[in-house]
Amino acid sequence: AVYQKRQGNKTRIVIHLLNYEMTPEQDPAPVSGLPVSIALPSGDWIMESARSLIPGAGQMAPVEARIEEGCLRFVAPEFRIYQIIEATATQ
Repeated sequence: AVYQKRQGNKTRIVIHLLNYEMTPEQDPAPVSGLPVSIALPSGDWIMESARSLIPGAGQMAPVEARIEEGCLRFVAPEFRIYQIIEATATQ
């Protein structure tokens, strides 16, 4: 799921990643190397920052993200069940 909120000339984009490859009987295998590409509204975008939060991890970690061909792109850091990526870009 993706949520976008514009605040002045900045846009906050929140991406929720969920690992569906799990069963109640066993711990899920980690998801790693997952490429993510989110289409942005047309315009000239400048990447400000991106960070990851894995619930229970306690702190957010930076994510290397870029804007390329009208899309926000990054490789998601490894996670087992759920991860939130928060990115900020200006237009």
